[in-house]
Amino acid sequence: MAETPSSTQQPPASRPTSSLSDATLSSTTCPGDATKGVPEAAPEALDAAAALEQAGGFGPGQWCVLAVMGSVWALMAASFSLPIFVAAAPERLVVSCPLAAAAGEVAADCRQGMQLADDGWCGEAYRDAWRYARRAELVTAEWDIICEDRLLASSVGSAFFFGVLGGNAVFSPVPDKLGRCRSYVISGLISAIGAVICAEAQSFTMYVAGRLWAGFGQGGMSTTAWIVATEVVGKDYTSSVMLIMNFMWACGIVLLSLLALVVPAWRALSKFLVMFNLALCILGFLGWYFGLESPQWLAAQGLADGFHAVMGWLARMNARPYIVPPAPAEATAPAPSCDSGAAPSSEAKDMICKQPVAGWTVRFVLAYCGCSLGYYGLSLNAGNLGGDVHVSTILTGIVEIPALIAAAKLADLPRIGRRGTVVAGIASSALFCLLSAVLPAKSSTATVAAIVGKLCVTMAFCTVIMHAGEAYPTTVRGIALGFFSTCSRVTGVLAPMVVMAPPPLPLLAIGGWLALTCTTLLGLPETLGRPTPTSMAEAIQLGRSQQGGGCPCWRRYRQLREEPTATGEEAPQSQAHGAGQQAELRVIGRRLEP
Repeated sequence: MAETPSSTQQPPASRPTSSLSDATLSSTTCPGDATKGVPEAAPEALDAAAALEQAGGFGPGQWCVLAVMGSVWALMAASFSLPIFVAAAPERLVVSCPLAAAAGEVAADCRQGMQLADDGWCGEAYRDAWRYARRAELVTAEWDIICEDRLLASSVGSAFFFGVLGGNAVFSPVPDKLGRCRSYVISGLISAIGAVICAEAQSFTMYVAGRLWAGFGQGGMSTTAWIVATEVVGKDYTSSVMLIMNFMWACGIVLLSLLALVVPAWRALSKFLVMFNLALCILGFLGWYFGLESPQWLAAQGLADGFHAVMGWLARMNARPYIVPPAPAEATAPAPSCDSGAAPSSEAKDMICKQPVAGWTVRFVLAYCGCSLGYYGLSLNAGNLGGDVHVSTILTGIVEIPALIAAAKLADLPRIGRRGTVVAGIASSALFCLLSAVLPAKSSTATVAAIVGKLCVTMAFCTVIMHAGEAYPTTVRGIALGFFSTCSRVTGVLAPMVVMAPPPLPLLAIGGWLALTCTTLLGLPETLGRPTPTSMAEAIQLGRSQQGGGCPCWRRYRQLREEPTATGEEAPQSQAHGAGQQAELRVIGRRLEP
């Protein structure tokens, strides 16, 4: 898109805005060398919220970023769903009954073309008496993962989850230390290497290793994508980001299901994921090359040139003017050390040591783990809705759309907010899981209850990710989200084991866990209507300001309603104050209207 010369304006007294490539160059050098003797930017010049308001809180520029970040989630959803189509129990058909009889298997109803049970005719003596119906479509058929080796097929899914768990743990501090864009590119390349190993695997062990490596890269890639998506939009559009990102996740599941109908071969599906992954890596590398970075991260690091360059790009894309604030020439910034780009160790330690943030960390861990167990457990438990595996998987993805819409609406209601949506979703899911467990097995009412339970936990899951991102400051947001995602992968790995238990134990276990979890979440902060904290001190102040409970904007509305306004006989200052109160009351009142 061609640049508009008048879209970025600059006062005569301010310093010239550097190019995007210059911003990238300065971010790759030691901050101490880059800022030595450079005039220190005024605080308002690096106010990300004010700059986003000027450049446009949500426009074509943000849509471009969200399209790429949402595609990362679609890639991860497709990779998560891949074992459904390539690691299922292979269908085996009888070729010759006489051969089976000669091997010792005598079956009165034996006939050519009959489908065998998963544990039927497993000996080597029967190998010539049957054939695979779809050898090229399944890795389990490609390498004879049948009979006593059948349990190895579950490693295709669990290896990916273990990789995601490790990726979340390792890449948690990377976005805060190296920047969002570089973290995205590095983790994306790791994921692409794993996808190539899977597509070109010559053994089952090699294929599982590729799945582990791909999951490791996508664990860091998906966390970084969410952080970037929430940091490039205005505060009022966070719920829209939640809706878009989770909608792309559902699209990834549906897309892979439709593709598996057309191209069922496992190598072809793996190569599709390779091309998808490489395309996202190329886009990330181009963003890195041209200096695109999260404006909030740049502001937190004090990289004024890069910050204004990115905001200028957003303004041009949104057809909005962007004026670079002037910087005072007399103030000189001190030369920081080369590790100043990292999140301060004291702030990271405050996540688990200082109240009320330490309490939030424990509660968010419980919320993430509960939502992960409920989402993946109920997804696997609802996999038998349709007779065809493709239909079943498509339904599993489609039914999430109402949950996403409900989450976006409820999370923005002042009387409910982020915290209320998370608690209500987890509590409702627990109720429907327990209800489905006591209803007759495989009945229509039990199935409907399980589906509604999955919708509720999906609503809570996508909201809690947004909630945690808004509660923690920019300097430790990557660490916090990565840590929570790592914890959630533990219960995600356990979900298949829980579902293997005889009914109704899986639903009882999931419902009981969710019921215990929701009782601890009322102590979480409400972030609706509050600016995102940029430091741990602001996060602590956020918690202390909500000791009275309720959403901040709702409490402020009630406070203004109760405060007396100025009369005509009062001083002019009081009249001005009263007029300001009335204006604020009208603005908040319009926001609270349904």
